[in-house]
Amino acid sequence: MQIEQYRELYDLIKDAFIEMQSLVNSSEEQHKLILSQYDFPKFDNFQDNGMPRLSTYFPTSGPKDYASLFSSHGERYYYYEDISSFKKILNYFKNHLEDFKSHPYYSYLSEDNVNMYSRLLSADLLETFDCYMHGIESKEFNEDIFKTILYRLFSRIFKTALPISICIPILLIRFEKDEMTITDNIRIRRLTKKEMISCYGKGGYSDTYELLIVSSATHILELQNYSVNNGPIFSNYAWGVVDAYPVDMIDRWFAAFRIVTQLNTGYGQILCFPDDWGIRKGNLIDIHGVKIKKYPYSFIKNRKDIDPTPLVTIQQLEKVIKLFQLLNESKSNSMNIAIKRLTMAYLREEEQDSIIDLIIGIEALVTKEDHNEITHKVSIRTALILSTLPRYPYSITKTFSIMKKLYGFRSKVVHGANISDKQRVIELQENESIPSVELAGRILEYLILAMAYHPEYLDTTKIDTMFLDQYEAMLKAQIVEGQ
Repeated sequence: MQIEQYRELYDLIKDAFIEMQSLVNSSEEQHKLILSQYDFPKFDNFQDNGMPRLSTYFPTSGPKDYASLFSSHGERYYYYEDISSFKKILNYFKNHLEDFKSHPYYSYLSEDNVNMYSRLLSADLLETFDCYMHGIESKEFNEDIFKTILYRLFSRIFKTALPISICIPILLIRFEKDEMTITDNIRIRRLTKKEMISCYGKGGYSDTYELLIVSSATHILELQNYSVNNGPIFSNYAWGVVDAYPVDMIDRWFAAFRIVTQLNTGYGQILCFPDDWGIRKGNLIDIHGVKIKKYPYSFIKNRKDIDPTPLVTIQQLEKVIKLFQLLNESKSNSMNIAIKRLTMAYLREEEQDSIIDLIIGIEALVTKEDHNEITHKVSIRTALILSTLPRYPYSITKTFSIMKKLYGFRSKVVHGANISDKQRVIELQENESIPSVELAGRILEYLILAMAYHPEYLDTTKIDTMFLDQYEAMLKAQIVEGQ
């Protein structure tokens, strides 16, 4: 968008800001009260665990709210409609209604509601002025800063489409590298302090513990080159609805991350970062987004924001990226079901719900419509497939036995039977045991890993034949060698 296209409006707003800045300077010299920003976020420090500590100012201790100086009648304030240069802007608006209503932002503008829209425009201008005042460092008018900030407002008002990046804060994990490319349009990168502050509470979080958790992020998963259609000034945009975002793809990345690193993480926000548009008081970034609970219940229950946070190495992240690319390229519905069930199990509060999710995920990968002797088929096929993974720690017979026990646990849950402590834990060998749900999760993760690298296993009708052929070839080789 070219500033020259709106040169007349630019000059009018410039004149108003010069006059308003002069009034601010005069008010400060006379020690007039300028109110503080309400509920304004602030950065406190980085904690020992590497995570940021964010909060909000007390009502009277935040940054100055320069817009408040022009929003009320009274001897302490200047009513904006009484400022001659500001009045010229509103007159220009009323004289160019057809031009303004041709843009999506003012698409509902009409002769009947022009006064309402004038007030909304005034609110935008006052917020822009506050943003400008927080960007300058002297009492002199700064046209470079003014132009940069006004361009963002003009883009917000006059552009048909608003370019954004979709950003997902990665909770309670530190990264060895500040930035790493995943694909042409996806990367992991470190948040700036200004971005951390601007993200705080976005999505509607108000519970203290939840806020502590969802703000415990130093890096984001960033999906670039997206856009949303601009719309009326008071409308709800697509960014306020979870279904508008590529949640399945985001979950695939987090699944790949957890499978490779075996680290607990998740996300509590999906955010839209504006690409050079939008205004927010205090010169913060005009970030929008939604609240979403995609992190373990234990994060809240056990106050995980104060625990030491693990550091992900470059080598680990490279493996995550490779697995994510394979999962993202997969067209298999079975793989999608398995990843969804793995994610659901990870987020559950109750182990009974988790074991059902995990068994469904395993079944999706190794069976289709034939449910005869399903326990046996799932157990043996799982054991055979996992035996192909060099890093898988258990033998075929051990895995077969484990799967039988997991099915027994799942059957008890489905039929409402009492579950003993012994069934909640599987003994692998003497003095070594593991919770059944945890082991089921690891088996499903290994299956996803095996099938990501060997998609031929996803054709369950051929699994038995493939392994029988391999067994037959092995026997023939042994016979030849014995001769």
